[in-house]
Amino acid sequence: MQGEFLPVWREMWRNVWKPLSEHPTAPDDLFVELFREVETIYKDRLDAATTLAEIVDDTEQSKAAFRNTKADQLKGEIAFVRFLTSAFEIVQDFGGDALSNRYYRLIQKFIDRYNLRYDLRRSFQLNPTLPGMFARLVSDLKLAAAKDAGLKTLLHEYEEAFRDLGFGQTEGRIKTCFAKQFNLLEAVAAKHPQATQDTLGKICNELNVWPHATVREAAKKIYGFRSYPGIGHGAGDGALRPIEMRDLISLSVQMTALLPYISDQLNADEIYWAGVV
Repeated sequence: MQGEFLPVWREMWRNVWKPLSEHPTAPDDLFVELFREVETIYKDRLDAATTLAEIVDDTEQSKAAFRNTKADQLKGEIAFVRFLTSAFEIVQDFGGDALSNRYYRLIQKFIDRYNLRYDLRRSFQLNPTLPGMFARLVSDLKLAAAKDAGLKTLLHEYEEAFRDLGFGQTEGRIKTCFAKQFNLLEAVAAKHPQATQDTLGKICNELNVWPHATVREAAKKIYGFRSYPGIGHGAGDGALRPIEMRDLISLSVQMTALLPYISDQLNADEIYWAGVV
């Protein structure tokens, strides 16, 4: 996913690890411990008594093994952020404040350069940003939709309608965006194990996921916007004015925010997860 470390892992060598190793306080065997740590998040672990032992017994082999590690060998973004946090502790143990401060600044610069979805705080804590959390929510929706042909089609239609706004932000195109998003949300909700009804409003009543009755009612009220003329029906009442772009920005975000409730395919902890070991 864009905004995460793993897609730009190979860029970290020249931007983080090589400059770090060139710091005056960096020990010769720095990569021995860094490789030993990154190997713990390999999908396929090395044999500790043979392959791993041989690598970490030699500083040059450790450096080469660390540099040649590929992103697809690692368990995932969350595991990698944990590694970065553990690496800070290793660096601090080896080089004290001077080296750990260098590491901190290099990671911060890397986050800024590649516009990653993290906020770095002292001593070394990586937290997701609000835009990053929302981006992860949408990304996880795409992953879930990719496993279901029907959802995949509806998501494609919604994204296509959204792109069409580039040809002109007309009321008709905005209404089409809303219609496609409502179709997608309804289909997502219908996949929930507790759902038996076929409309989002009725499904909301079935789901035992709401923290408070007002949240459930708010979701149903948002669904009620589908009755706006030209979105879910050809006619309807309740319209107070023509639809504008501010409605699209506000309501599309609100509707997307319902996903953690109406889908059981999204892991809220992973969507938010902060880099604290």
